[in-house]
Amino acid sequence: MEASEKPIATATVDEPVKPSSPAQDQQTEDNGDGKQPPPLIAKLIAVLLISCISFGSSWSSGVTGAMKSTIKKVYTFPTALIDTNMI
Repeated sequence: MEASEKPIATATVDEPVKPSSPAQDQQTEDNGDGKQPPPLIAKLIAVLLISCISFGSSWSSGVTGAMKSTIKKVYTFPTALIDTNMI
């Protein structure tokens, strides 16, 4: 090949090219095992459920702590009063 000759690139296309949009790519996207990803509503329900469980746990801990401190105040006050009178 001489310096003045340039190689010509040739390509053949056996199949017509289909234009695709990002929405179509997401719908047909698989994990490789034939399963489709869960729908958006299922994800939102899962997030809502986990948020409710987290809130309930936090609320329950607060109520339990308040009840413990109330019980300690009620039942430790008379014993503290009795101990100071005995001295």
